[in-house]
Amino acid sequence: MTAVFTNNKENEQFGQKLAINQDGSRVVVFPIYLKKTYRTYTREDNWKKEADLVLKQYDDSSSAAMDASGTTLVIGALERNYKCEGVIPATMVASCVSNYNDNSERDEMGAALVYRFDTNAAKWDLEAALTSETPIADANLGQHVAISPDGQYIVANQVKVPACMGVFSNFGACQAAVNNATGNLGGLHVFRKTSSSWAQSNFIGEFKEGADAHQFAEGPLYINSSHLLIPSLSGGSADCTGFIPNIEASDATCEVNPTSPATKGMIYQYKF
Repeated sequence: MTAVFTNNKENEQFGQKLAINQDGSRVVVFPIYLKKTYRTYTREDNWKKEADLVLKQYDDSSSAAMDASGTTLVIGALERNYKCEGVIPATMVASCVSNYNDNSERDEMGAALVYRFDTNAAKWDLEAALTSETPIADANLGQHVAISPDGQYIVANQVKVPACMGVFSNFGACQAAVNNATGNLGGLHVFRKTSSSWAQSNFIGEFKEGADAHQFAEGPLYINSSHLLIPSLSGGSADCTGFIPNIEASDATCEVNPTSPATKGMIYQYKF
């Protein structure tokens, strides 16, 4: 053991969420001060407090991830609705956040908040809020988030989505494919940074429709520069086990029978 991080506030669940960079020199811990603040610690010879990050546009936070260098941090911020959608620049986030009563179909839309660390000023700066291109109430985008080691890809799950299965160029294409905005199977947004701008590059839905709702991508996500791993808690069937090289080319034994719910679970691997 090299260090113990603690806090003297009661009933705060200190350390409920945390993230660490690749070489272990920067750690972000949440919550601090009654669930409002992420705290960064840095290690040179010894660990020390580095900066506090207060979530101003915030209701609840569910997950956090940091890139290899420790300069980009993504936080899943739930239960927040926005008057804007898609990638919201930092300068517009405050004006885009709306009250719940403003527009019910945007309630609890959620977002993945992207922060960059300013080394000179020793503080985190909001870079963008990554939201759904099409708002859906109770979607809670960002319950689980992950970032690639190079900081160029961010993935964020969304609990409530149309019944889209497969890979789509964006969330709008997924909706157009089924013309149905009331599904709740779960899905994953993939965002990519090019130059200094973020944009959604793909939306992924489970290949086979499972018997249980809210199960696809509802678990820890993993992404590197070439591969993405997505859990599906309700996927799989009794006749479909082991490693399946290409599930899209597999026979019907891999398809879930709606009358016999499968809860074995599966992990999907995608390659960029």
